[in-house]
Amino acid sequence: GALGGKVEEDKWQLLRAAGDWLSRVQQLRLQLKRPTRTILDAASTLLSEMETYYHATSDAYNFVRTACNLATALPDQWLESWIPWLEKAARFDPANPYPVTQLASALLKTGGLRKAEQVARWGVYHFPLDVVAHNGLGEVLKAAGKLAEAGDVYRESVQRFPNDVFARTGL
Repeated sequence: GALGGKVEEDKWQLLRAAGDWLSRVQQLRLQLKRPTRTILDAASTLLSEMETYYHATSDAYNFVRTACNLATALPDQWLESWIPWLEKAARFDPANPYPVTQLASALLKTGGLRKAEQVARWGVYHFPLDVVAHNGLGEVLKAAGKLAEAGDVYRESVQRFPNDVFARTGL
């Protein structure tokens, strides 16, 4: 409404997702293949905007998809700086296996074997019907030198998901 000729701001209006997020994600995804500090800062700025949106609306979709999507574009040597975003994504959407599997993968690639194993086991426990979670645990166990257990995980994967090529080749 108007007060003294001025338009009053609606303080109850919900925060809206920015219309340029998709184009920024697409541009950053290409740039992150050869990242610089400036490009990482731009990606962090975007995720901070999405995190603010999540906290205002409880809608985690944009944040989670972007954090995971951009992680897959980053070269391994830059992944360690991205792990906090993936940890938030897993917390913000605990019913979604995607951020958990991405986090376990990033931890594995950055040498955090113990933590990668914990996250991967958590993923299989909470998402027993997710083939990526099972295969991810197999990869982590293989990397940790736990070959017998990795073989058991892959055999279980093949039994549960007989058409999955990654489960078969993991053995």
